[in-house]
Amino acid sequence: MEFVGRSQNVELDREAPAQKRLKIIKDGYEKRDAAQNATQIEPLAEMFNVHKAIRRNLESLRITISGVSVSSTAQFYGGILARTSYLKSMMDRHCKSEESVLCPALMVKLEGSEEESNPSAKRYISVLNHKHKDMEKYFDQVTEALRTLQKEIGIPKKSGTDLEGTIRDLKQEKLSQLIDCVNVHLDEEEKVLIPLFNDIFSEAEQGKLLVGMLAVMFATPVLTWTVRALSEGERMGFLRLIEKYSTEDQLAEIASNIAHDLSASEWSKLCNVLPGFEKAAKIKSNPLVEITHINKAIRIELADLLKFTKHVDPFDDAQLKCLAERFAFLEKMLTYRVAGEVQILKKELQQRLSEGKAKVSGLPEKDDPTEARETLVALQKKLQAMLASGQAVDDGRGVEKITLLRMLEAFAKDFTKYMDEEETRMFPLIEKHFSVEDQDQLVRKAMAMIPAEFLADLILWCLEALSLDEQERLLRNVLRYSPEEEFGNIAVAIARAVQTGEKSRRQWEELCLRVPQLQTQSKGVADNGEFADGSPINEILRVHKAIRIELQAIMEASTVLPESMNPNAVASLAERCSFLRRMVHFHSKAEDSIVLPLVEKRVSNVSSSYEDEHSDERRLFGSLAKQLENLQCSGDVDVAMSVYVIARTLRDDMMNHLSQEESHLWPLLVKNFTIEEQSEVVANIFGQMPAEILQEMLPWMIRVLSATERDQMMNHIFAVTSSTLFDKWLRTWFPFKSATPAAEEPEQPTRKEAEDPTVEEGAAVGLMLLQGKEDVQRAMRLVAADDALSSEQKSRVMQNLLVTRWMKNTPAGSPQSEITPEERVKSYIYLPDGQKFLAASITKDDVKYEPNVVGSCSHADCVTTLCQTTP
Repeated sequence: MEFVGRSQNVELDREAPAQKRLKIIKDGYEKRDAAQNATQIEPLAEMFNVHKAIRRNLESLRITISGVSVSSTAQFYGGILARTSYLKSMMDRHCKSEESVLCPALMVKLEGSEEESNPSAKRYISVLNHKHKDMEKYFDQVTEALRTLQKEIGIPKKSGTDLEGTIRDLKQEKLSQLIDCVNVHLDEEEKVLIPLFNDIFSEAEQGKLLVGMLAVMFATPVLTWTVRALSEGERMGFLRLIEKYSTEDQLAEIASNIAHDLSASEWSKLCNVLPGFEKAAKIKSNPLVEITHINKAIRIELADLLKFTKHVDPFDDAQLKCLAERFAFLEKMLTYRVAGEVQILKKELQQRLSEGKAKVSGLPEKDDPTEARETLVALQKKLQAMLASGQAVDDGRGVEKITLLRMLEAFAKDFTKYMDEEETRMFPLIEKHFSVEDQDQLVRKAMAMIPAEFLADLILWCLEALSLDEQERLLRNVLRYSPEEEFGNIAVAIARAVQTGEKSRRQWEELCLRVPQLQTQSKGVADNGEFADGSPINEILRVHKAIRIELQAIMEASTVLPESMNPNAVASLAERCSFLRRMVHFHSKAEDSIVLPLVEKRVSNVSSSYEDEHSDERRLFGSLAKQLENLQCSGDVDVAMSVYVIARTLRDDMMNHLSQEESHLWPLLVKNFTIEEQSEVVANIFGQMPAEILQEMLPWMIRVLSATERDQMMNHIFAVTSSTLFDKWLRTWFPFKSATPAAEEPEQPTRKEAEDPTVEEGAAVGLMLLQGKEDVQRAMRLVAADDALSSEQKSRVMQNLLVTRWMKNTPAGSPQSEITPEERVKSYIYLPDGQKFLAASITKDDVKYEPNVVGSCSHADCVTTLCQTTP
């Protein structure tokens, strides 16, 4: 049973049974035409338009969860969790409005009536709170199941775990229970309460209660969320009642929220039918909110800069460079911001005040924060001087740091005072002497002083400092008042930050639920972005994305350490940093040993700067690990702040480094190498990594990638390693089923296929590879003791092991002998029967070389991990 709206011109027989009257109302709702003048019947029933939005979003959630499978990604689960959380928050606010406004009013009316007259209604209202608690419990069960599945992504199946069973339980039990509970509750509520409204409330009382319930939801987007779920006719009828029964302030609050939520064309159409909304929206509209939100972000940044500078290590150049870059961004942003204020806002306001013969003394005392800006420039010069001085053995830099901190404190104090005066003295004058339209024009002119290419960076910087509600308000204001192209550019910039891992995917999903235009105007960049062309280099960009997400998580975790010195949190952060350190080490090592030498041959003077940056990264990771160890022992707040400073420095340094690679290094590879050569480079990057690192890296990556990205990555990895030992080994343990397209399998396997190692045999070989057995005899004993293998499988694995001693003999005249080590992009292992397998190139320093076990390929500098254990 679905409630659709309020009827028009429907005559009700008050003596008719409740169910008959309910049917008449609902039939009338379905026929409503907003263009006609309606006889107002049961205004309070309009509150159940929220039920329609709930049902629609619940069905959308059901469809989304029905797509969950064992191959679903953590990113996919993150999106479902955001949708579930958002729907639950809307339900909670709606239930709160019923409990705090509607139920007390109903009970007051019913208490004066006889017990026999409305016993079912009284009983229902008395247990309504418990029914709301039941829905909350089922929401929590679904959320917990989703989080459990998200944690299992990328983890090889363990004994006793049943991922498919957990998914089945989510769909068939927990989700079904939630949907049934919500729908039954909504049906019961409509069945009991709708017939009751006309019996005990007058039309005016219903109207006041309707607006009162909406007032409880003003602080949340429930109203605008509901309006979006209604058809045009239902929307107009709903809002017409709101306009009729709201006070001026209430209507202004409602109208301003709806104005920000609807598109320009929808809002214009609404105002043509209900002109009172346009007038009311102007009362609460505040175009200046863009500037006040920028001010808030500046205050947060100044407070963080003070903490950072107080605990910065003056002898660590990387930390000083991080500080210098933050000062440079702040100075650039303030230059544009102050220019817009002085040349536009203050100038226009002075002219308007002069025309009105008002006192200009209402303006802030300083027309231009010249002293504060000069202090900021001096701060940058001081930092540059410290970096140029070198790391002296004396305490010179320590003294300079104290001076730097005092200068920063003076700047923060002066500029904060300037912003306070601006918001308390100048902005009220602008709001008083300019209409909303004129204010909007002033803000647009002031924001136009910021170059378009920098505006998106500025908005992204602001969003990082603001809460989710403030982010929504800022974006809605930009959407409402800025040109469509400008908002589109900002939406694309945010989506690109999500795609590259610089912004949280979960936060993006919730922002899109709150501001749907973000999704439509971002042009799908958040889901495809830089990875849409299918280039082999995309696999490296995906590694960069995973690194960015991990860096951001580490930095955020380190931010809260000084406030909550939880030993478990410190240990967890140390483990996370250690994991990322390993991933970055082998990724950078592959770039230094494979990519940079190849690029240097075709484009000179490229490698040195990247190698230096890789060295800086290793040093920062070492410093972070050392400080985390100190923190675990001491629990000192100053040490915790040092951890944050290093984590922030590491994040900023690596973010810049990754961006530099993506804008310069990898485009050089794309430009100067064929697709086949690029594929071989990527294959060698993954192939040179030790097996235990790959077993950590690949599951880690699929946790942060979308399903499309994950499939593309694994399809490409399997494609470039097809028919290789790497391919066979990877398939024995990697928990991924849909990476390669399904192919038609012959009815009977060929002899060669029948002789290929089974998954169990490959697993045994992979196990030996991971454990690094010292000789063939020990490896064979391991196979003999493996109860998971049959006698035939054990025999075949042992035979494979025995032929490893012939792997060092490359057939004469083989194509491999014609390739020099310097020119080699890929190499092969040749078996006595002439078969060849692609082997990843690893130098002798990378692995332990055991002559009695391992046969090398023909290159003197190549000893592959896969050569050591598997023919």
